[in-house]
Amino acid sequence: MRFSFTLFLLLCSFASFSQLADSTKFLGPNDTIRIGVKHAPPFVAIDESGVHGPIVNFWERIDREFYWHSEYVEYETVEDMLDAVASGEVDMSVNPVTVTPLRLGQVHFTQPFYITDTAVVQERSNRYFTFIRSIFTWKFISGIFGLGVIILVFGLVVWIIERRKNHEFRKGLKGIGDGFWWSAVTMTTVGYGDKAPKTGIGRAIAFIWMITAVVGISGLTAGIASSLTAQQFESDIKSVRDLKSYRVVTVDNTSTSDYLSSFNIPYVGTSSVEEALEILHKGGADYVIYDRVLLRYALSETQLGEDLEILKTGIRTDYYSFPINKEVNIIDQVNLTLVRNLNGMDWIAIREFYGLK
Repeated sequence: MRFSFTLFLLLCSFASFSQLADSTKFLGPNDTIRIGVKHAPPFVAIDESGVHGPIVNFWERIDREFYWHSEYVEYETVEDMLDAVASGEVDMSVNPVTVTPLRLGQVHFTQPFYITDTAVVQERSNRYFTFIRSIFTWKFISGIFGLGVIILVFGLVVWIIERRKNHEFRKGLKGIGDGFWWSAVTMTTVGYGDKAPKTGIGRAIAFIWMITAVVGISGLTAGIASSLTAQQFESDIKSVRDLKSYRVVTVDNTSTSDYLSSFNIPYVGTSSVEEALEILHKGGADYVIYDRVLLRYALSETQLGEDLEILKTGIRTDYYSFPINKEVNIIDQVNLTLVRNLNGMDWIAIREFYGLK
Protein backbone atom coordinates (compact mmCIF):
# COMPACT_ATOMS: atom_id res chain seq x y z
CA MET A 1 0.00 0.00 0.00
CA ARG A 2 2.79 2.41 0.92
CA PHE A 3 4.65 1.52 -2.29
CA SER A 4 1.55 2.23 -4.38
CA PHE A 5 1.04 5.61 -2.71
CA THR A 6 4.68 6.56 -3.28
CA LEU A 7 4.41 5.51 -6.93
CA PHE A 8 1.27 7.64 -7.27
CA LEU A 9 3.07 10.71 -5.89
CA LEU A 10 5.99 10.17 -8.25
CA LEU A 11 3.65 9.92 -11.21
CA CYS A 12 1.86 13.12 -10.14
CA SER A 13 5.17 14.96 -9.72
CA PHE A 14 6.35 13.76 -13.12
CA ALA A 15 3.09 14.89 -14.71
CA SER A 16 3.35 18.31 -13.06
CA PHE A 17 6.96 18.68 -14.19
CA SER A 18 6.05 17.65 -17.72
CA GLN A 19 3.24 20.20 -17.75
CA LEU A 20 5.60 22.91 -16.44
CA ALA A 21 8.22 21.97 -19.02
CA ASP A 22 5.62 22.13 -21.77
CA SER A 23 4.57 25.66 -20.71
CA THR A 24 8.15 26.95 -20.56
CA LYS A 25 9.60 28.34 -23.78
CA PHE A 26 13.31 27.82 -24.39
CA LEU A 27 15.18 29.86 -27.01
CA GLY A 28 18.21 28.41 -28.69
CA PRO A 29 20.59 29.57 -31.44
CA ASN A 30 18.86 30.74 -34.66
CA ASP A 31 15.46 30.90 -32.91
CA THR A 32 13.22 33.90 -33.46
CA ILE A 33 12.45 36.11 -30.44
CA ARG A 34 9.38 38.33 -30.74
CA ILE A 35 10.00 41.83 -29.38
CA GLY A 36 7.23 44.28 -28.52
CA VAL A 37 8.12 47.91 -29.28
CA LYS A 38 6.46 51.31 -29.03
CA HIS A 39 7.52 54.56 -30.65
CA ALA A 40 9.19 56.44 -27.76
CA PRO A 41 12.05 58.64 -28.93
CA PRO A 42 14.84 59.13 -28.10
CA PHE A 43 15.00 55.54 -26.79
CA VAL A 44 13.04 53.73 -29.52
CA ALA A 45 11.98 55.22 -32.85
CA ILE A 46 9.71 53.57 -35.43
CA ASP A 47 9.47 54.98 -38.96
CA GLU A 48 9.65 53.95 -42.60
CA SER A 49 13.24 52.82 -42.11
CA GLY A 50 12.20 50.38 -39.38
CA VAL A 51 12.85 50.13 -35.64
CA HIS A 52 15.94 51.93 -34.39
CA GLY A 53 17.36 53.98 -31.53
CA PRO A 54 19.92 53.60 -28.74
CA ILE A 55 18.06 50.84 -26.88
CA VAL A 56 17.48 48.86 -30.09
CA ASN A 57 21.18 49.12 -30.92
CA PHE A 58 22.06 48.02 -27.42
CA TRP A 59 19.65 45.07 -27.52
CA GLU A 60 20.92 43.85 -30.88
CA ARG A 61 24.39 43.57 -29.41
CA ILE A 62 22.90 41.24 -26.81
CA ASP A 63 20.81 39.07 -29.11
CA ARG A 64 23.79 38.58 -31.46
CA GLU A 65 25.60 36.84 -28.63
CA PHE A 66 22.81 34.24 -28.50
CA TYR A 67 22.36 34.05 -32.30
CA TRP A 68 18.70 34.98 -31.95
CA HIS A 69 16.67 36.69 -34.67
CA SER A 70 14.65 39.62 -33.29
CA GLU A 71 11.21 40.15 -34.82
CA TYR A 72 9.69 43.48 -33.82
CA VAL A 73 5.94 43.92 -33.19
CA GLU A 74 4.65 47.49 -32.84
CA TYR A 75 2.14 48.65 -30.21
CA GLU A 76 0.40 51.98 -29.65
CA THR A 77 0.68 52.23 -25.86
CA VAL A 78 2.92 50.95 -23.09
CA GLU A 79 0.00 49.13 -21.50
CA ASP A 80 -0.84 47.29 -24.73
CA MET A 81 2.78 46.30 -25.08
CA LEU A 82 3.01 45.03 -21.50
CA ASP A 83 -0.24 43.10 -21.91
CA ALA A 84 1.25 41.45 -24.97
CA VAL A 85 4.37 40.46 -23.03
CA ALA A 86 2.29 39.12 -20.14
CA SER A 87 0.01 37.07 -22.41
CA GLY A 88 2.85 35.61 -24.46
CA GLU A 89 1.89 37.39 -27.66
CA VAL A 90 5.50 38.57 -27.68
CA ASP A 91 8.44 37.22 -25.71
CA MET A 92 9.69 40.53 -24.32
CA SER A 93 10.02 44.24 -25.00
CA VAL A 94 13.08 46.42 -25.47
CA ASN A 95 11.30 49.66 -24.67
CA PRO A 96 12.53 51.23 -21.44
CA VAL A 97 9.85 50.30 -18.92
CA THR A 98 9.69 51.55 -15.35
CA VAL A 99 9.55 48.75 -12.79
CA THR A 100 6.47 48.94 -10.54
CA PRO A 101 4.98 46.43 -8.05
CA LEU A 102 1.92 45.93 -10.26
CA ARG A 103 4.01 45.18 -13.33
CA LEU A 104 6.24 42.80 -11.39
CA GLY A 105 3.20 40.64 -10.82
CA GLN A 106 2.58 40.38 -14.57
CA VAL A 107 6.03 39.96 -16.13
CA HIS A 108 9.66 39.36 -15.29
CA PHE A 109 12.06 42.30 -15.40
CA THR A 110 15.75 42.27 -16.24
CA GLN A 111 18.39 44.14 -14.29
CA PRO A 112 17.95 47.92 -14.69
CA PHE A 113 19.99 49.28 -17.58
CA TYR A 114 19.15 52.98 -17.25
CA ILE A 115 18.39 55.22 -14.28
CA THR A 116 16.48 58.47 -14.67
CA ASP A 117 13.84 60.33 -12.67
CA THR A 118 10.33 61.69 -12.87
CA ALA A 119 10.78 65.40 -13.54
CA VAL A 120 8.68 68.55 -13.28
CA VAL A 121 8.19 71.08 -16.09
CA GLN A 122 6.97 74.59 -15.39
CA GLU A 123 6.71 77.88 -17.23
CA ARG A 124 10.01 79.67 -17.43
CA SER A 125 9.97 82.42 -14.80
CA ASN A 126 10.62 86.07 -15.60
CA ARG A 127 14.07 86.80 -14.21
CA TYR A 128 13.23 90.29 -12.96
CA PHE A 129 10.07 89.11 -11.23
CA THR A 130 11.97 86.21 -9.66
CA PHE A 131 14.70 88.57 -8.45
CA ILE A 132 12.22 90.95 -6.87
CA ARG A 133 10.36 88.07 -5.25
CA SER A 134 13.65 86.71 -3.88
CA ILE A 135 14.37 90.00 -2.11
CA PHE A 136 11.32 89.48 0.09
CA THR A 137 12.24 85.99 1.22
CA TRP A 138 13.12 85.35 4.85
CA LYS A 139 16.57 84.08 3.88
CA PHE A 140 17.47 87.38 2.20
CA ILE A 141 15.88 89.59 4.85
CA SER A 142 17.60 87.73 7.70
CA GLY A 143 20.96 88.06 5.92
CA ILE A 144 20.54 91.81 5.52
CA PHE A 145 19.42 92.13 9.14
CA GLY A 146 22.47 90.20 10.35
CA LEU A 147 24.76 92.41 8.30
CA GLY A 148 23.14 95.55 9.74
CA VAL A 149 23.62 94.29 13.31
CA ILE A 150 27.33 93.71 12.74
CA ILE A 151 27.74 97.19 11.25
CA LEU A 152 25.86 98.72 14.20
CA VAL A 153 27.95 96.86 16.80
CA PHE A 154 31.30 98.06 15.44
CA GLY A 155 29.95 101.58 14.87
CA LEU A 156 28.60 101.71 18.43
CA VAL A 157 31.91 100.53 19.93
CA VAL A 158 33.91 103.15 18.01
CA TRP A 159 31.40 105.86 18.90
CA ILE A 160 31.67 105.02 22.65
CA ILE A 161 35.46 105.27 22.46
CA GLU A 162 35.67 108.39 20.27
CA ARG A 163 32.70 110.51 21.38
CA ARG A 164 34.59 112.50 24.09
CA LYS A 165 37.82 113.14 22.17
CA ASN A 166 36.67 113.30 18.56
CA HIS A 167 34.18 115.99 17.48
CA GLU A 168 33.38 113.98 14.32
CA PHE A 169 31.39 111.58 16.54
CA ARG A 170 28.62 113.60 18.13
CA LYS A 171 26.77 112.88 21.35
CA GLY A 172 23.42 111.14 21.64
CA LEU A 173 21.51 109.42 18.89
CA LYS A 174 23.20 111.52 16.23
CA GLY A 175 26.54 110.20 17.42
CA ILE A 176 25.30 106.62 17.22
CA GLY A 177 24.27 107.45 13.65
CA ASP A 178 27.78 108.80 13.01
CA GLY A 179 29.26 105.52 14.24
CA PHE A 180 26.91 103.48 12.06
CA TRP A 181 27.76 105.63 9.03
CA TRP A 182 31.50 105.27 9.62
CA SER A 183 31.17 101.51 10.08
CA ALA A 184 29.16 101.10 6.85
CA VAL A 185 31.56 103.29 4.83
CA THR A 186 34.55 101.37 6.19
CA MET A 187 32.96 98.00 5.46
CA THR A 188 32.24 98.92 1.83
CA THR A 189 35.78 100.38 1.44
CA VAL A 190 34.23 103.57 0.06
CA GLY A 191 36.44 105.66 2.33
CA TYR A 192 34.81 109.13 2.27
CA GLY A 193 37.17 110.29 5.02
CA ASP A 194 34.55 112.50 6.68
CA LYS A 195 34.83 110.50 9.90
CA ALA A 196 37.81 108.62 11.28
CA PRO A 197 38.87 107.42 14.76
CA LYS A 198 41.74 109.40 16.31
CA THR A 199 42.38 107.58 19.57
CA GLY A 200 44.69 104.58 19.73
CA ILE A 201 41.98 102.23 20.93
CA GLY A 202 39.56 103.56 18.31
CA ARG A 203 42.07 102.95 15.53
CA ALA A 204 42.75 99.43 16.85
CA ILE A 205 39.03 98.67 16.74
CA ALA A 206 38.88 100.20 13.24
CA PHE A 207 41.75 97.94 12.12
CA ILE A 208 39.96 94.86 13.47
CA TRP A 209 36.77 95.97 11.71
CA MET A 210 38.59 96.43 8.41
CA ILE A 211 40.00 92.89 8.53
CA THR A 212 36.67 91.48 9.64
CA ALA A 213 34.85 93.32 6.86
CA VAL A 214 37.21 92.06 4.16
CA VAL A 215 37.20 88.44 5.30
CA GLY A 216 33.79 87.94 6.87
CA ILE A 217 31.41 90.45 5.36
CA SER A 218 32.49 89.65 1.81
CA GLY A 219 31.56 86.03 2.50
CA LEU A 220 28.23 87.07 3.97
CA THR A 221 27.34 89.29 1.01
CA ALA A 222 28.40 86.50 -1.36
CA GLY A 223 26.05 84.18 0.49
CA ILE A 224 23.21 86.67 0.08
CA ALA A 225 23.99 87.02 -3.63
CA SER A 226 24.08 83.25 -4.13
CA SER A 227 20.81 82.99 -2.25
CA LEU A 228 19.22 85.39 -4.71
CA THR A 229 20.61 83.41 -7.62
CA ALA A 230 19.47 80.09 -6.18
CA GLN A 231 15.95 81.44 -5.72
CA GLN A 232 15.68 81.71 -9.51
CA PHE A 233 15.97 77.93 -9.83
CA GLU A 234 13.99 76.85 -6.79
CA SER A 235 10.38 75.75 -6.95
CA ASP A 236 7.58 75.07 -4.55
CA ILE A 237 7.69 71.40 -5.65
CA LYS A 238 10.07 69.31 -3.55
CA SER A 239 8.13 66.03 -3.48
CA VAL A 240 5.06 64.46 -5.04
CA ARG A 241 2.88 65.54 -2.08
CA ASP A 242 3.52 69.19 -2.94
CA LEU A 243 1.54 68.72 -6.17
CA LYS A 244 -1.85 68.34 -4.48
CA SER A 245 -2.76 72.01 -4.67
CA TYR A 246 -1.66 72.49 -8.29
CA ARG A 247 -3.03 71.66 -11.73
CA VAL A 248 -1.00 68.73 -13.01
CA VAL A 249 -0.75 67.12 -16.45
CA THR A 250 0.92 63.83 -17.36
CA VAL A 251 0.73 61.13 -20.02
CA ASP A 252 -2.10 58.73 -19.26
CA ASN A 253 -1.66 54.96 -18.70
CA THR A 254 2.00 55.27 -17.71
CA SER A 255 3.96 54.57 -14.56
CA THR A 256 3.90 58.33 -13.88
CA SER A 257 0.10 58.47 -13.92
CA ASP A 258 -0.02 55.38 -11.68
CA TYR A 259 2.45 57.05 -9.31
CA LEU A 260 0.36 60.21 -9.07
CA SER A 261 -2.78 58.15 -8.49
CA SER A 262 -1.12 56.25 -5.66
CA PHE A 263 -0.68 59.57 -3.83
CA ASN A 264 -4.18 60.78 -4.76
CA ILE A 265 -2.79 63.60 -6.90
CA PRO A 266 -5.47 64.87 -9.32
CA TYR A 267 -4.15 65.15 -12.86
CA VAL A 268 -5.21 65.58 -16.47
CA GLY A 269 -4.14 62.65 -18.64
CA THR A 270 -3.01 63.11 -22.24
CA SER A 271 -2.08 60.73 -25.02
CA SER A 272 1.40 62.18 -25.54
CA VAL A 273 4.04 64.27 -23.81
CA GLU A 274 3.79 66.89 -26.57
CA GLU A 275 0.09 67.35 -25.82
CA ALA A 276 0.84 67.72 -22.10
CA LEU A 277 3.46 70.41 -22.76
CA GLU A 278 1.06 72.28 -25.04
CA ILE A 279 -1.57 72.38 -22.29
CA LEU A 280 0.99 73.82 -19.88
CA HIS A 281 2.14 76.38 -22.44
CA LYS A 282 -1.44 77.58 -23.00
CA GLY A 283 -2.00 78.06 -19.27
CA GLY A 284 -4.19 75.02 -18.73
CA ALA A 285 -1.90 73.57 -16.04
CA ASP A 286 0.77 74.53 -13.54
CA TYR A 287 3.12 71.57 -14.07
CA VAL A 288 3.80 68.66 -16.40
CA ILE A 289 5.08 65.54 -14.63
CA TYR A 290 6.86 62.88 -16.68
CA ASP A 291 10.13 61.11 -17.41
CA ARG A 292 13.06 63.57 -17.57
CA VAL A 293 14.69 62.17 -20.70
CA LEU A 294 11.44 62.10 -22.66
CA LEU A 295 10.58 65.63 -21.49
CA ARG A 296 14.01 66.91 -22.49
CA TYR A 297 13.68 65.32 -25.92
CA ALA A 298 10.15 66.66 -26.46
CA LEU A 299 11.22 70.21 -25.54
CA SER A 300 14.22 70.02 -27.88
CA GLU A 301 11.96 68.99 -30.77
CA THR A 302 9.58 71.94 -30.33
CA GLN A 303 9.81 75.68 -29.78
CA LEU A 304 8.37 75.33 -26.28
CA GLY A 305 11.83 75.04 -24.73
CA GLU A 306 12.07 78.84 -24.83
CA ASP A 307 8.99 79.21 -22.61
CA LEU A 308 9.15 76.06 -20.45
CA GLU A 309 11.86 74.69 -18.18
CA ILE A 310 12.59 71.40 -16.42
CA LEU A 311 13.32 71.70 -12.72
CA LYS A 312 16.67 70.30 -11.64
CA THR A 313 15.23 68.21 -8.80
CA GLY A 314 12.91 65.33 -9.69
CA ILE A 315 10.21 63.78 -7.51
CA ARG A 316 11.06 60.09 -8.03
CA THR A 317 13.93 57.89 -9.23
CA ASP A 318 12.99 55.59 -12.12
CA TYR A 319 14.72 52.34 -13.07
CA TYR A 320 14.35 51.16 -16.67
CA SER A 321 14.36 47.43 -17.42
CA PHE A 322 13.30 45.02 -20.16
CA PRO A 323 10.01 43.18 -19.43
CA ILE A 324 10.07 39.44 -20.29
CA ASN A 325 7.23 36.94 -20.45
CA LYS A 326 7.30 34.69 -17.38
CA GLU A 327 7.12 31.51 -19.45
CA VAL A 328 10.16 32.37 -21.58
CA ASN A 329 13.24 30.90 -19.93
CA ILE A 330 15.82 33.57 -20.87
CA ILE A 331 15.89 35.92 -17.87
CA ASP A 332 19.13 34.62 -16.34
CA GLN A 333 21.15 34.59 -19.54
CA VAL A 334 19.86 37.98 -20.63
CA ASN A 335 20.72 39.47 -17.23
CA LEU A 336 24.26 38.09 -17.37
CA THR A 337 24.90 39.48 -20.85
CA LEU A 338 23.10 42.73 -20.05
CA VAL A 339 25.26 43.50 -17.01
CA ARG A 340 28.42 42.64 -18.91
CA ASN A 341 27.49 44.96 -21.78
CA LEU A 342 26.51 47.79 -19.45
CA ASN A 343 30.13 47.95 -18.31
CA GLY A 344 31.46 47.86 -21.87
CA MET A 345 32.49 50.65 -24.19
CA ASP A 346 29.67 49.91 -26.66
CA TRP A 347 26.93 51.12 -24.30
CA ILE A 348 28.93 54.23 -23.44
CA ALA A 349 29.47 54.96 -27.13
CA ILE A 350 25.77 54.43 -27.91
CA ARG A 351 24.68 56.80 -25.15
CA GLU A 352 27.15 59.48 -26.25
CA PHE A 353 26.09 59.13 -29.90
CA TYR A 354 22.41 59.63 -29.05
CA GLY A 355 23.05 62.25 -26.35
CA LEU A 356 21.77 60.15 -23.46
CA LYS A 357 23.25 61.17 -20.11
